Amino acid sequence: MNFKPTVNIKNIYKKALDESSFTIKMSSTITVALLIIYVIFALILNQIGSLSMLGMFDYLIAILGICLVLSIFSPFIYSFFAINGALHSPARDKVKYTSFLKTYLIGTRPPFRGQLRVWSTLIKALAIEIILSFIVYLIVFGISNVPNTELNALVMEIESILSQNTTNTQEILNELNSFLLQNEDAINRYAMITGFFPLLLASYYFFHTISRNTFKYYLATVLGVKAPQQATELIFIQTLRQNRKQYYGNYYYVCFPLTILYVLVFTLSYFLFGFFGPKEMSGSILSLTSIVASVILCLPFLPVIFNFHEALWGRFSVYFMTTFLKSAQNELRIYKENAALTSRIGEENLKKAENSIQNIRQSVIDELKNKGYQDSDFEGLSDEDIFQNIAEDDSYIPYQRKCKRMQEMKEKESSNDENSNEEKHDETKGETK
Repeated sequence: MNFKPTVNIKNIYKKALDESSFTIKMSSTITVALLIIYVIFALILNQIGSLSMLGMFDYLIAILGICLVLSIFSPFIYSFFAINGALHSPARDKVKYTSFLKTYLIGTRPPFRGQLRVWSTLIKALAIEIILSFIVYLIVFGISNVPNTELNALVMEIESILSQNTTNTQEILNELNSFLLQNEDAINRYAMITGFFPLLLASYYFFHTISRNTFKYYLATVLGVKAPQQATELIFIQTLRQNRKQYYGNYYYVCFPLTILYVLVFTLSYFLFGFFGPKEMSGSILSLTSIVASVILCLPFLPVIFNFHEALWGRFSVYFMTTFLKSAQNELRIYKENAALTSRIGEENLKKAENSIQNIRQSVIDELKNKGYQDSDFEGLSDEDIFQNIAEDDSYIPYQRKCKRMQEMKEKESSNDENSNEEKHDETKGETK
């Protein structure tokens, strides 16, 4: 089945363009703070890089810098998201720049705190970089064995120095250090190229996942403060997994230009600073600089992602609540079947839970009715048939019935129009006679 977009891309970008003046103010605030922290950590990394005994901590400090930046700016993403939504509401005229700063604190509190899953996503991104780096190094090692290449000549010379038949270790180290200094430009070039693809893919994975997780703000709002963060995450992941084609198809349909922008900015900044930047710039500073440059240039376009999620929420709200309903029904069944749990919770509390689930069930049905379904479309179907696989295709029985019903209505209307035209034609002929 071919993918058909369910969102209006022109409307999404038009909204972002109409609000660009306000968006630039918010993104500029984040940019200034981001640059301040970047400069501080770049200076720290540069100082550590000049101390040979501490060189091993170079990347560790870079990672800690990223962690600090993310901790500070995660609530700003919620602020950006919330103000962007407010600009589409009746309260638009009341939204001011100070509202953006005040909303920051809301992002540090439940139910929005931690919804972006920054730390777990960062760990996964680092794991991706390590694995990809290992694969790239294996490829480079294979290339280094190809005769008559610059890389092969460098490797052979290093092996020759290390394999000298001498007991004077210091002499070998001095000769090796001298060789590395003489060929510093070539070695740095290979190191830079080798580190490019793992870092690009890992950083893109990270920012793509964070962008996707902003969709979770809607779900967190619906479930409320009392819903455990783990439950919100489970419902979110299960729903997206069940509807991955619809979500990711629409996501890349709308956000593909932003993906291209990120890749282009990252690539240009990485190689421009790598080839033409200061020679004393270490690999960690180069990586950090490329990531920061890419983020800064992409910040003004964040509303595109927010607007996309806003457009998709109308459809996915039913999917999320269906997943929540199935989970709640399953939990209630387990409690009712277990006598010990039933006695501990109490019949009255179980009855309240059952009523709550019934209300959720009815709210999902009502939401489906808002999308053109009728009671006849659900008649005779079990809860599993109704809520197991809500989809706008032939795999969903109520959708089949809705399409059939609408087709019959069209045919009936067409038939009535034909009869009406025939009657008018007969009347006209009678008048003529």
